Amino acid sequence: MKLVFFTALGLVFLFNGGIQGLPRDNLPPAIRCPDDMVVNSRQSSAIVCWPFPKATDESGKPSVTCSHKAGLQLQTPSTTIIKCEAKDAAGNKASCSFKIDVKDVAPPKIICPADQEISTDSRTFRINWNNPKVSDNSNMPPSIQSTLRRGSLVHVPGVYPISYRAIDASANQASCDFHIKLTVPDCKLKIPPPVNGAVACWNYQGNNVCTVSCNSNFDFAFRPATVYHCTRGKWSTFSIYGGSNSAKWPDCTVKSSGIKKMPLPQFYYTGDSKNPNVIAKIKQNSIALLSPPYSPPFFCIMNPNCNVQHIQVHAGKKSTT
Repeated sequence: MKLVFFTALGLVFLFNGGIQGLPRDNLPPAIRCPDDMVVNSRQSSAIVCWPFPKATDESGKPSVTCSHKAGLQLQTPSTTIIKCEAKDAAGNKASCSFKIDVKDVAPPKIICPADQEISTDSRTFRINWNNPKVSDNSNMPPSIQSTLRRGSLVHVPGVYPISYRAIDASANQASCDFHIKLTVPDCKLKIPPPVNGAVACWNYQGNNVCTVSCNSNFDFAFRPATVYHCTRGKWSTFSIYGGSNSAKWPDCTVKSSGIKKMPLPQFYYTGDSKNPNVIAKIKQNSIALLSPPYSPPFFCIMNPNCNVQHIQVHAGKKSTT
């Protein structure tokens, strides 16, 4: 017959066999991980620290190991699962896990090219430009959107705003913009008025239409064109009396001998070309030369703005001889 006694220490004594053994520990430890974490980052990575998991066991303090150590450097953006395990002296185990989300909160960087101004005599033009410089802290290329495609065919003249938007994988956005201005070459007078004469011009939509005349005391060095006209920066001539095709009009440097090079009186004026009355006469002569039968109607009479109010007279220098 066996007599069994239990002590306060849980030891079992058998009178016929001594110590039988200890009661077996079958209960796992208790472990609690930190709550899930969200880390906002504006860099390419973030160093993340977290509190150590708490673990308890009835047999004493269990050992705790985790898949990653605190102070871990994590990519932006990224999601990382940290797994931890507690183990007691009897080999019983328990585990927990928590999630670390590293959020990208920084917008991409985008730099547009500089504004452009292009002069062209074409009526349409294919505009082009360098791509903007784009980068992101995630080291992943953002998607790019633009309001106008490179190589687009547009009308001249015009100002064309172009906007770019960069969007990274975390939906952060940044934008920039620039302008391309297309102009036509100007039709400003690049040749001085005739010496001892004057040039009368009227401008419409950037185009210039001019006639030249001499003081009646002088005559042209060579026969001028009837009309000098400029469109999109290009000067050309129209002649009814066999005048020169050169876009450079002649000076009035020949002393008048009574027989004029040009058969029409509208090519000549009397008096000082800076006198208001003389200027008014030069304007009237110019309108006459720009109208039929001396010129096609499109030079003047088809345009209501071709009148003495819109014609400008530029007086030439007077020769000293």
